[in-house]
Amino acid sequence: MATLSAKSRKEWASRWLTDELSALAKKGSWEAAIGTFAQLHGSNIVKANEYHYTTVITGCGRGGDWEAAFQTFSHMLQSDVKPNVYTYTTLINIAAQQSNSALALKTYAHMDVKNEVVPNARTLAAVIGACARGGKWQKALAALDSAPAKMIAPNVFMYTSAMDGCRRAGKWEAAISLLDEMKASHDEEVKPNAVTYNTAIQACCDAGAW
Repeated sequence: MATLSAKSRKEWASRWLTDELSALAKKGSWEAAIGTFAQLHGSNIVKANEYHYTTVITGCGRGGDWEAAFQTFSHMLQSDVKPNVYTYTTLINIAAQQSNSALALKTYAHMDVKNEVVPNARTLAAVIGACARGGKWQKALAALDSAPAKMIAPNVFMYTSAMDGCRRAGKWEAAISLLDEMKASHDEEVKPNAVTYNTAIQACCDAGAW
């Protein structure tokens, strides 16, 4: 009977842990995910990696516990496991769910300065959404304006999120200005959709700009 080498056993354990954590995260069972992760991480069976940590963080977000998500992130850093772009994007989205723009921006800055992880379009969309929900419409616009410098092509979702931030702050003129900018763009990815127009209309209605 063939026996697995130590390396093969660790690889198998790592794959099993990834699958188990993913299943728990999808159900939002973050406590079970953390328990499973902690038990195996504390042994020498498997070495935790960025995918394991990110999956646990995702589970915390789906379970509605943002504090557990960021505690897991802190543990990740203390364990010298480098976060990737998916880790940061997940954390920023969790901060956005809490309308905590300050936490989202702090995480975004940490990504850029501390670990030199390159953001992608989803990351920037998450930052803009967090600022919009947190009432920081000017920071949402600033994040949108930073897209070219980050080598990221703005899209309709980013613009609409920034417009929603303007709506929440009662800045209907800024919302309409964004709509005009989108309509003037030759980029098909920026063309306004039904959600964009509804957001612009609501911005005007909320401000009484009939």
